[in-house]
Amino acid sequence: MKLYARKVVLASEAGNIERAQPGKEYPAGTYIIPLSGVNRAVCEVLMEPREVNSRFACITFKDDMHPHYLAAIMDREIDRFLTRYATGINLQMDALQKYFKVEIHTDKATRDAIGEMQRKAQEAIEYEKKVIELNKECKKYMLSNIFPD
Repeated sequence: MKLYARKVVLASEAGNIERAQPGKEYPAGTYIIPLSGVNRAVCEVLMEPREVNSRFACITFKDDMHPHYLAAIMDREIDRFLTRYATGINLQMDALQKYFKVEIHTDKATRDAIGEMQRKAQEAIEYEKKVIELNKECKKYMLSNIFPD
């Protein structure tokens, strides 16, 4: 794995940036950013193909990148970009095309390995959340039946 072989590129050079079009299905790995009502929590990578609301900008990367790798690098870069270029609660499409830079690994095998690690970590987090929910339900049941009627 070549962890230090990275380059900084404009998102517009690495992929296609467009405003989401109604009725168009965007592929998995597309990064969506709200243009109005900008909120960091709403930015996400599509893990499966779906339609996107027209208030979002969609970045579809040219390289076949692992969706979890994309989520990791975009989450790292989006805060800095929004802090600098979001105008109030809106984001200008022009700023997104001209100034949004991302740092990506040049080796595809490295990107895939990092993406797979991210996927496994996400699965472990989801599993632990389910275990916590089951424990809460069990505790609730036990406490409700602690005293006989």
